[in-house]
Amino acid sequence: MKFFFGMLALTFLFMSCEDDNNNDEEETQESYFKFDATKYELSEAIMFYHGADKKSSTYIFILHLLSDGYTIHESDGLVDSITGTGNSIAFRFQVSDSSNLLKTSYYYNDSTLETNSFRGYAAIDGSTYNETGDLIQIDSGDITVKQNGSPYELDFSGQGYYYRKVVELYDISAYYNGSVKFYDYSMVYKK
Repeated sequence: MKFFFGMLALTFLFMSCEDDNNNDEEETQESYFKFDATKYELSEAIMFYHGADKKSSTYIFILHLLSDGYTIHESDGLVDSITGTGNSIAFRFQVSDSSNLLKTSYYYNDSTLETNSFRGYAAIDGSTYNETGDLIQIDSGDITVKQNGSPYELDFSGQGYYYRKVVELYDISAYYNGSVKFYDYSMVYKK
């Protein structure tokens, strides 16, 4: 669980942000992720652009889909912290275009150095206060980004397991249709 919260904390250090064309259009389908036949609602999304990957010719985007229960704290236009207890699913994408996630299919790759690949994890009842909850490691799957503007729309289907308890693989899926708040980390990681 510390791995999840460590990744979440690292993601939010010293970032500048800007809105990604937010609008108040009504969403057509509920956003959720499902793990082992249990469905968890998602209410918001934030995406972090990390810039060029120094080990490959790709660009890194990290997308966090969050349920109610989490609060994003900003200070001077930067993410200061995220607090609360809720459910979330996150994906790290390797993309050939530095401007946005592409409308295409992405495949699971544990090394995430190849173009159009991703890796990810989910948290069930994850608490930032006492680092409790279940961390789910995604082990396989595909993501299709159907819309990459306002709104974003994506589908994910794959398998995952309870982190540090690789006993059995479970089906995991997600669907998101809504706005995404965008944070640009690229200047932070150039240093």
